[in-house]
Amino acid sequence: MTIVIHRRAWIARLDNRYFVDISASFHPALHLLGNYLWAATLFLRNMDCQMEARKLEIPLMHVLIIDDHPLFREGLQFLLSGLAGELNFSDATSLEDVSDQQLEDADLVLLDLTLGRLSGSDAFEKLRERSVSGKIVVVSSNDDPNLIKDCIDSGAAGYIPKTSEPKVLIAALQLILSGGIYLPPEAFTESTDLPIEQDTTESSQSLLELLTERQRKALQLASSGLQNKVIASQMAISEGTVKLHLSAAYKALNVHNRTEAVYKLSKHKLVL
Repeated sequence: MTIVIHRRAWIARLDNRYFVDISASFHPALHLLGNYLWAATLFLRNMDCQMEARKLEIPLMHVLIIDDHPLFREGLQFLLSGLAGELNFSDATSLEDVSDQQLEDADLVLLDLTLGRLSGSDAFEKLRERSVSGKIVVVSSNDDPNLIKDCIDSGAAGYIPKTSEPKVLIAALQLILSGGIYLPPEAFTESTDLPIEQDTTESSQSLLELLTERQRKALQLASSGLQNKVIASQMAISEGTVKLHLSAAYKALNVHNRTEAVYKLSKHKLVL
């Protein structure tokens, strides 16, 4: 693939040649994406072999990108080319344009929170009302810590600010596809209404040892936003037993709910 950077007032894709505008006359978000692609060019040139080695062993993955900026959708597809063995992309400019088939096929949904009249957590909640089989990851220019908390609380598998570097985006999605939940540094500021731990002396290993295998499984499913009755069905146990497992897990981790557990595990870079 050849990437050519032009300071012209347009962008086009012809076969495998990309012409990317980074003109200052464009919207700042588009100018920033031009810088993203330029950084990605240098990054992939130096890290191509390492990226190839780190590809997830997924034969085919369907990725749905919901964003109203064509340039950003195109840029994401380019950046994600090294994420897995084979990727099948689909996209939409709004939630109304997303078909039920797209949601059913998608293993990974990348959602912008500013879509026409919808913004913030309303966009996420609107998507959650529909049947989504894959993981939902928010990719947004809004890095408000309480908005991040709201999305994670509603079942998002991660929250990636659009200001993130390309290598951070790739690493975050690799973590999510491996079963983890990604939270950006902005999530751990004092402005959030979640209690922020000051004591980080607990080792990652000691935290995991606090949980039984069944507690970890229940917490993993709960962290994906599943309701207790769905978790009970997947684990072949009663809904009451699910509540007992989660209650014991919260007590062991010294947290009060699923969201606090997600934050604590993410802060310690743990995957259940």
